[in-house]
Amino acid sequence: MALSRKFHWVEINRDKTPEIPKRFSVHGYPALLTLGRNGEKIHRFQGFSKPVAFLAHLKDALRRFDLYRAGKEWDDPDPRPDDLCAAGTVETRAAPWNEIPDGIAFLGDRTYVAQRGKLAWLGGDTTFDVARTIIDLCTDGKVLYGIDYGWTAGRPIYVIDPSDGRVAREIVTKKNLENHAMGAKGVAWRDGKLYALEGMRGVIHEVDPKSGDVTRRIQTEGRWLAGLAFDGRAFVAGSRDTLWWFDPENGKTVRKLAVNYPLRTVGFHDGSYFLMEQPVFGHDKQHGRVRLWPRKMLVYKLTLRTKDVAPR
Repeated sequence: MALSRKFHWVEINRDKTPEIPKRFSVHGYPALLTLGRNGEKIHRFQGFSKPVAFLAHLKDALRRFDLYRAGKEWDDPDPRPDDLCAAGTVETRAAPWNEIPDGIAFLGDRTYVAQRGKLAWLGGDTTFDVARTIIDLCTDGKVLYGIDYGWTAGRPIYVIDPSDGRVAREIVTKKNLENHAMGAKGVAWRDGKLYALEGMRGVIHEVDPKSGDVTRRIQTEGRWLAGLAFDGRAFVAGSRDTLWWFDPENGKTVRKLAVNYPLRTVGFHDGSYFLMEQPVFGHDKQHGRVRLWPRKMLVYKLTLRTKDVAPR
């Protein structure tokens, strides 16, 4: 209570004064903003927090306000680790664009990367506009498959011609038409079947590529997963701070690797893992939405040794 008394609290009802949340770019609730005398953003966070985390936010807000009042820089972003992870060797390559990544797949000698409705291969000079919204890519060695984020609500998995980016066919899982949940975050190919990742709940669905029927449901212990690949022995998925390996038969965790950047896209090729970040967004001092990290979108090639990844 003593800490809270250091603030002047003003409660805003978004239904009665919708112009105020709009002015400060508030889209998630509850939200707590600490403002300067001219409305500058001193500190902000949103969502429910447990007491310890909530108090930490208040202390950080006061720390920043003291800097603001002293005329010093108060809004520097948190420092970013220099490396993706402490294990193995990591090589980097510039992504085709600086947009949010939507999948990576390997077909022949080409590395295909999808980013915000565009498809390209690394090192090539040809790009395609994919006239669909996809969240991840995989391949069966002949064509590309792109899954729609809304797959769990009946949206398709698209069969994409790798020569021109054209959607040749749509695979619709009819049972999903009754489910209005949204949240497909990955797709992979294994032994003649597609596997769709429901990221928030950590469920991997086995899908018949001809009928679209879900033939098996694999529950993992991962949550908020993104990106899915099969490395010949296990399914691999990313998350905010971990690279996960799951047994393809029972979903048990085989390995885990701590990573310093949140992962959105995972691929595997020729013994190495190919990863792309989920960009981190924030707000500038005038409450405009800005991307904090990464400054430039990269493809990370991670090559591990057995001792680099601790088994569960």
